[in-house]
Amino acid sequence: MCSSSCKECSVKHKPLADKKALKRRETWWKKAVLWVGMITLLGAYVYGKISNLPDYQSVFNEYFPASDIKQLSHELFVIHQSDTLSAYFKISSNNGYGGPLEIGVAIKPDTTIGQVIVISEKETQSFFNKLVNYDFFEQFEGLPLQNKLQTGEDIDGVSSATVSSVAFTHAIREAAHQFAESKYGLTGLSPQPRLSFGFSEISILALLTWSIALYFKKNKKLLYALHLVALVLIGFYLNLSISITNFGSFLQGYFPNVYDYLVWYILVIGVLIGALVFGKNVYCYRICPFYSVQWLANRVSGINLDLTTKMGIVAKYMAGVLLWGSLLVGFLEATPSVGSYEPFATLFSFDGEGAQWFILPAVFFSSFFIKEVFCRYYCPVGSFLKFIIIKVRKPIIKQVQSWQNPKVKQAIS
Repeated sequence: MCSSSCKECSVKHKPLADKKALKRRETWWKKAVLWVGMITLLGAYVYGKISNLPDYQSVFNEYFPASDIKQLSHELFVIHQSDTLSAYFKISSNNGYGGPLEIGVAIKPDTTIGQVIVISEKETQSFFNKLVNYDFFEQFEGLPLQNKLQTGEDIDGVSSATVSSVAFTHAIREAAHQFAESKYGLTGLSPQPRLSFGFSEISILALLTWSIALYFKKNKKLLYALHLVALVLIGFYLNLSISITNFGSFLQGYFPNVYDYLVWYILVIGVLIGALVFGKNVYCYRICPFYSVQWLANRVSGINLDLTTKMGIVAKYMAGVLLWGSLLVGFLEATPSVGSYEPFATLFSFDGEGAQWFILPAVFFSSFFIKEVFCRYYCPVGSFLKFIIIKVRKPIIKQVQSWQNPKVKQAIS
């Protein structure tokens, strides 16, 4: 038997030892980077919550200058001008697509709605701009408090900003009806909330089931059909592409009203269940409409250029860095949509902000030559779901297995 000091053996085993040391060093760096990322996100979250509290006084100074304002309760103020009652000001809130929103409704002495003021909102900027440009808030002025105030009935929603329209209408309705009930004793004005389960909800459930089924029974033709159906339904019909804004909202504790956004809950929770329960990404490369566009472009060209080794290494970590940056900016501003750079709305509803109008054509052109270029290298949603599957689900599965099998527990330790 060869002794431990044998030069021949030490030379033979040195490359193996070097590889193990290199792997341990790489693992250590990955863990360090992960912890630094998590700590910075936590700090940004705390800072955002503290520094983004609503400032009611600045609202009053801007909209009601030279007025005597008295606070009657936490959400109700009375406004006098020259010792004459001008209006009551009722504050109400709701959760929108991008997070919580807060509005103030001026209620005139003749029991009609006056000015509607947006105190704070966290909607995707292009959607909110549509509401402003189409004078969405002005249509409430002059309406009696006892009106239904429902989109599709006495209130006109804004196309391509339907979710935001419903969210703001809900908050304004709550303010008006609550004041009417407390001040004038008018009851039964607001309808009882109920879940609306229709074609949109059924189609999303069907697409999720279809996507999961194809993991267990592979079929190329059915997969291609799934891409096309998802492109039409989720992309153009519903305009419901999942973005980092959705997951950022969850992480910041912003949960939209389930009665207004049931279809959104079905899609997002369904995708999270696929990741946590099945360990499968049932969204990316399957029912993501933006992937379908890239897939079609690459199928048309038939070209698939490979990145160089150095470029591939950089691109491998790019999506993770972009995910961290998106969440960091969203946490700092306490507004999940601020960190979103995905050009989904730019494509499917022709709405976008700044860089998104440059990102969309760049990605679309690149898709003819590089397969799934955005999904593989730049998409924060894919990185987030990968993190859920590898860093959250995998340790849970290992722990459960260790409880069931002592041998697995010894292997893990």
